[in-house]
Amino acid sequence: MIKEYSNPHYLSPHIEIKKYVSFPAGLPGCSVPEDTLGRARARLAPRDQAHNGTSVTREASHGLWNVCVAISYLHSVLVLSITCDQRIHLFRKKQGPVRHTGGCHCGAIRFEVWSAPDLHIFNCNCSICTKKQNRHFIVPKSHFTLLQGSENTTTYTFNTHTAKHTFCKTCGVQSFYTPRSNPDGFGVAPHCLDPGTVKSLTLEDFCGETWEESVRKHPAIRSMSKSTPETG
Repeated sequence: MIKEYSNPHYLSPHIEIKKYVSFPAGLPGCSVPEDTLGRARARLAPRDQAHNGTSVTREASHGLWNVCVAISYLHSVLVLSITCDQRIHLFRKKQGPVRHTGGCHCGAIRFEVWSAPDLHIFNCNCSICTKKQNRHFIVPKSHFTLLQGSENTTTYTFNTHTAKHTFCKTCGVQSFYTPRSNPDGFGVAPHCLDPGTVKSLTLEDFCGETWEESVRKHPAIRSMSKSTPETG
């Protein structure tokens, strides 16, 4: 599920938090948030008004209001009812990579990463990601360079030992790691980036409690660690 989060404390005020709204029961996996419909109704609600001296009552304008709602709704369906995988593809195609830099809290670890200024962030709820509040965006290994601190890292693994949870030995911060879904890439923590290069964040919940099923339903995740003509 992709949803809007309130501005996390680690984000600068100028960074936009994007929201994707999906639509309803007639379309697979879609629903209309009630607050969204409420705002639409409030904007389009007919009011008593006068035009050329002729009063237009609520009853007379009700039909026009319904037409306006229908047109607005149809536009929303056509524009926003694409799948999550399609959104990610369009997202990557639209944005050329920029150079982000970042690191841990104590400064022992520093890195650079090439990715879009508009980042697609995954919020995982598996056991370890819940404990460490992991949010990350995925890049190919070729897009990530550890500038300093390789000797100051330690790695924790468990279960399949595919994911490599890398931490700073001094301050304990995980600024990047190797995700199980993308062992050929890196997951980078957006809150560990230096300010100035991130334009917006789109946060998507990923159900790590049913990891295998979630990855199967979301094949685009695997492709995010692959270099493409758009990402270089």
